[in-house]
Amino acid sequence: MKKLTIVILLFVLSILLTSCTQSNKSRFLGVWEADQASQEAGSDVEIGHYNYLEISETTIEAKSFVMVKQQDGSLQKKFSDLHKDMNYEWNTDQQVLIENQPFKIEFKQDEMILQNDVIKIHYNKK
Repeated sequence: MKKLTIVILLFVLSILLTSCTQSNKSRFLGVWEADQASQEAGSDVEIGHYNYLEISETTIEAKSFVMVKQQDGSLQKKFSDLHKDMNYEWNTDQQVLIENQPFKIEFKQDEMILQNDVIKIHYNKK
């Protein structure tokens, strides 16, 4: 009887632990703001033109904004007219193709790093 109780307890515990972890695919979804980017001189990677990403199941809506100081001293985002809808698909759990360009993807809590041979961008989840 004790063995059965232990087996059931271990089974329930393993289900709880696996349900708490998220796949990179689900963590990728949402709104992300870039706070740092580095790019090789002379390279032109389109996603590097944008600092705000709204990521859905099938597309990335990329936008750019600047922070503007208001008369009351507060800061507010001002979005430019420039935006682009980009397609993406997953190659592996650690690599995503954005507009047919491969990017390695890393997550740490509410942070994400996208990088390839010529660009590295750090994002914070909003």
